[in-house]
Amino acid sequence: MQRYGTIERHSEIIGLPVICVPGGKVLGIVRDVAFCNKERRAKAIFVENVGIRRNRWLISMEDIEKIGKDAVIIDDIEKKKKVKEKAINSGEIKDMKVYSKSGWELGVIKDILFDCKTGNIEGVEVSEGIYQDLSEGRKIIPLIGKYEFGEHMLLVDNDAIEEAISTGGGIKNKFFKNLQ
Repeated sequence: MQRYGTIERHSEIIGLPVICVPGGKVLGIVRDVAFCNKERRAKAIFVENVGIRRNRWLISMEDIEKIGKDAVIIDDIEKKKKVKEKAINSGEIKDMKVYSKSGWELGVIKDILFDCKTGNIEGVEVSEGIYQDLSEGRKIIPLIGKYEFGEHMLLVDNDAIEEAISTGGGIKNKFFKNLQ
C-alpha cells in the first residue's frame, strides 16, 4: 500500500475522484470519510458517482491502494460496497468543541488530520472563532498523550496544547511576514 503522504486532511480528500486501476474507470468522487470515535480512526470513504443515477459506495481504508494529491486509487472494483442513504454517518467529529483537561475551551474542530496507512486520527485543526481565524489563523492540535472523544466534545491532555502548531494563516501572520 503506497500513499502520497502519510498524514491527510479530511478537507483535502473530499471531492477527489476515485479511480479503479484496471481499466482506469472513475467510480465517483469522495463525499466523506467515516471516522470511528471509539477507535479514534478513519474507517472508510464514502464515494458518490457523478452520473444520472446517484449511487453511493463505501470503500474501507484497507482497500484503498493510494491516496494521491489529485485522486484516490483502488485496485479492485469489487471492493466497493453499496450504501443506503441512511447508513451514511461520518462520526460527527467536525464542529465538536475541544477542551483541555485543565478546563479551558480551546475552540471548535474544523478539520481532521489522519494517517492513511493506519487510519489513526493524528490531530485536529481548531478554530477559536472567525476573528481569531482572520487575525492569527487556526491551530493544529496533535493528539498526543491522553485524549478522549466524548459524545459532543474532545478532551485533550495539556501536553497537546503545548505542542499546538499555528497553520500560519491570518492577516497578522501574512502582514508581518511581508514586512520582514
